[in-house]
Amino acid sequence: MTAADEAVRRAADDLYAVAPADFVAARKRIAAHQEDRAIRARIAALPKPVVAASLINAFVRSTPGALDGVNDVGARLRGAEESGDAVSLRALASARRTAIANVVRAAMENAGSDVPGSTRDAVQASFQAVVLSPAAAAAIASGMLIKPLAPGDDPGAVTALPVDASAADPTHAQAVSASGTKPSAAKADSPASRHARATAIAAVHKAEGEVVKAQSRLADAEDAVSGVRAERDQVRQRLSDLRDEISDLEERESELGAELSQAQRSRRNAAGAERAARTRASALRRKAT
Repeated sequence: MTAADEAVRRAADDLYAVAPADFVAARKRIAAHQEDRAIRARIAALPKPVVAASLINAFVRSTPGALDGVNDVGARLRGAEESGDAVSLRALASARRTAIANVVRAAMENAGSDVPGSTRDAVQASFQAVVLSPAAAAAIASGMLIKPLAPGDDPGAVTALPVDASAADPTHAQAVSASGTKPSAAKADSPASRHARATAIAAVHKAEGEVVKAQSRLADAEDAVSGVRAERDQVRQRLSDLRDEISDLEERESELGAELSQAQRSRRNAAGAERAARTRASALRRKAT
């Protein structure tokens, strides 16, 4: 790694530790401190993470051993998959769900505020990817995510800078040891068996990724429906209020109409009385003359 690469990586490590609201200002400030124009340009080009990625970055940076549980289950699962141990795979299914639920709950608590359902689903998908892929674990552990992961995604496409996943990638022997099983010689030596297992595992990972994405789309749709229903209820309430106002106005109109009719009758009576008085007055004047 060159000196320039190290400078950019140090800057990125500082930058992705700040709150999302301060990201743009921090990026500008950190870049401005660099004397080298090329380094300044590379720092200025670092992308702002989406909400789910920021939440995960904050969680792994503030929580020591944040990924220990899902990493452990992942290692045991991969060992069981490699050895073809169906019994262990079934037993580990519950452990995987528990580990993912625990880490998602911890991440939500670390966020310290209400998190939208779609964001929570993206966080859950990212931790599920950790179970399935050491490279995904390394990407998330870097604390420099720019967007969340889903099972089957390329971990190299979601971090601000490339992440070395070799340290997080256990060897076949380590994975087998973690699972507590050993592959038979026939299975270990058979290319056809290895290819069949790899194909099946890839299919499972892809299917799981599609399920998570579908769940996220469902959550977004449910949120949209809830919003529309809330607006509908507000419109209905306004309509009810307007109907009440119309009823009140009609009642007032009726009252004023009655008052107007009474005033008109009073005016006619007064006019008749005035005419009668004038007639009597005129008659009296004639008699007087």
